[in-house]
Amino acid sequence: MKHTRTRIFFCRRCTCALFACAVLRAVMGQDLAVPLPAGRTPLADIGLYRVIWQSYGKELVAMPDSWTGHFDPATGISVAKWGRVLGRDALLLHSPWRVAAGLLRVEYELALPRATPIALSFGVAMGPDVAQPDKSDGVTFACALAAAGATRELMRVHQAKAEWRDFKFDLSPYAGTTIVLALQVEPGPANNAAWDYSFFGDAAITAGTERASRSETLARLTGTRAYKATAGANLAPLANRPGRGVTPSNLLSCRNSVTVEGAAWRFAYEGEDCRIVYTYTPATGTLDDFIVKIDDRRPFRPAAGGGALVETSAGAQLPARGGRAAEVALELAGGKLEVVWDYEIAGAPLRIAWTFGIEGKALTVAAECASPRVSGFSLGEAAAPLRTTFNVPYLAGFVAYLPAENVFAC
Repeated sequence: MKHTRTRIFFCRRCTCALFACAVLRAVMGQDLAVPLPAGRTPLADIGLYRVIWQSYGKELVAMPDSWTGHFDPATGISVAKWGRVLGRDALLLHSPWRVAAGLLRVEYELALPRATPIALSFGVAMGPDVAQPDKSDGVTFACALAAAGATRELMRVHQAKAEWRDFKFDLSPYAGTTIVLALQVEPGPANNAAWDYSFFGDAAITAGTERASRSETLARLTGTRAYKATAGANLAPLANRPGRGVTPSNLLSCRNSVTVEGAAWRFAYEGEDCRIVYTYTPATGTLDDFIVKIDDRRPFRPAAGGGALVETSAGAQLPARGGRAAEVALELAGGKLEVVWDYEIAGAPLRIAWTFGIEGKALTVAAECASPRVSGFSLGEAAAPLRTTFNVPYLAGFVAYLPAENVFAC
């Protein structure tokens, strides 16, 4: 069984328990702070955050950074953009139900701009198909803010109806500082999370009153190195090529290289438009082991949450994660890094052979397993500070625009 995918970046032409994961952040050295620009930023466009769940009476559990998904196989939690619900862009948070009932929280560490006023606004509602007596008894929604060593709860309300209940909070006193904002959901009075499709609608932070003019936006986009390098280029190299499979073409001539640096491997692209370096450090057996740096910008994970999904003998779907690298070897002729990884999934061993490479700007990923237990494969998502996603007809997945890096990823 073999799966092959590519990840490509296009340089653009145009309470005491609350915030407990701050301790984890300090221990792990993970920087998840997101500088917010002036203007309106939907919370669903923030790509760096922490997801924490807890069964009542048990310890808090942190998911991998920037985790997203629907009905996690182990817990049942969901954190996902859900399209339009009751006329608004909706963010789905679903508390755990495959384990004992409890809470789900998403934490955003945000460096607020100095522009004022700054306001946080959102609505909360149940899904219209579950807000029924024989399904969900509603959800307790909460929002809290931590800054300068103090924490305060902004709201806590039980909502059982499929209608928006709106909230707005003035964050102007925190302008120019870094805060941690948390959204949280818990089951209703019956303590049963079944059917608890709970939504935050049009959740956003708006800073300042001025918007960039059309000419300013145009100048910012067309003044980049990438735009200048590609503005007059012949587009013929982008045509599909037989035999390339799903690997994208590259517009400009370039140089690719694969090198080793200590315990890490670097897959590099160099062209007139930009320099891209993917760095692979074997650690988890997932695509979380990759980070990417574009020119001199802040590194981020290009395939967060990506990897293989395995079906257990009991029928559960679990991510292939953990274990160790049994073999790591560079194929000099093809410039491919071959990694054989040994996992233990639900007490049973599993071996997957990964092959990584770079063609143009695209990181190429192939996974091969002799066992038919591998049931799925994903490239994950770009865990960049900010990301705006666009659905494309007939494209499985979506295209993301990363404004801080000024690139598209798909």
